[in-house]
Amino acid sequence: MSDQQKGLAKALHEVMPQAHHRNCVLHIWKNFIKNFKDKQTKGLVWKAAKSTTMREFKDSMELVKKVNKDAWEYLRKFDRDTWTKAYFSHGPKCDNITNKMCEVWNVKIVEYRDKPILTMCEEFRSYIMRKMAGHKHRLSKCNSKLALVQQLRLDEYIISESNKWTTEWVGDEGRVLFEVQRYQTRVAVNLQRQTCACNVWLPCKHAVSAISMLRKQQLRPEDFSHKWLTMKVVRATYGDSIKPVNFEEFWEETNRLRPEAPIIKRPPGRPTKKGLLMW
Repeated sequence: MSDQQKGLAKALHEVMPQAHHRNCVLHIWKNFIKNFKDKQTKGLVWKAAKSTTMREFKDSMELVKKVNKDAWEYLRKFDRDTWTKAYFSHGPKCDNITNKMCEVWNVKIVEYRDKPILTMCEEFRSYIMRKMAGHKHRLSKCNSKLALVQQLRLDEYIISESNKWTTEWVGDEGRVLFEVQRYQTRVAVNLQRQTCACNVWLPCKHAVSAISMLRKQQLRPEDFSHKWLTMKVVRATYGDSIKPVNFEEFWEETNRLRPEAPIIKRPPGRPTKKGLLMW
């Protein structure tokens, strides 16, 4: 996921042709509101981005067109596969539409970036070591099958959403096909393929409703989640650790050349006066 840096999409296609590329919707939205400032139009961008089906996305874009045709033309310039959930690949088991995790990292490393290169790298190492150790400590207290964020989403479906839908088994031999309905909305759920017409799967609220009919088989909604969302995989992610590094006084002397500071070249133009009062 990127902020539409020039040349990055082309480079990714050449180096990683099978990778699914997304654009951060927050970045699209910030550029969008520079030209279209009314509240209704600004909100419709997020509505379109969060659409999970092609029909829902089409209706959202038609609404944008009715409100502001220029805004509709602006959004049409972006590849739908990169910014709306309706066209996302199901390869990555993640439906994020913003890269806030990268932004959090960038904000954190601001205090390190202006330091000499070796000092900067050492402080990066120490920071990552502390974060990984802290995550491992918190993970040790988690007893759920799914990662905490995913478990919270699933619990919300179970408690607040699934009981609002009526489920009918279609009569297949494998007992995996269900028709889930509420009012005039009807969706097809396939538990074996882990698919739903709503194009969401955690499992989604419709699948949770279908799974509730299988309680006699002692199956839980968590059993239908992808393995990449489980705590087992999350713990494996933190299986390694950052090794401790001794201070310089404990280093072994070698015959190798010592690293030297880079040559500082004065940039062209007049240097900026930071921190000075301008009267």
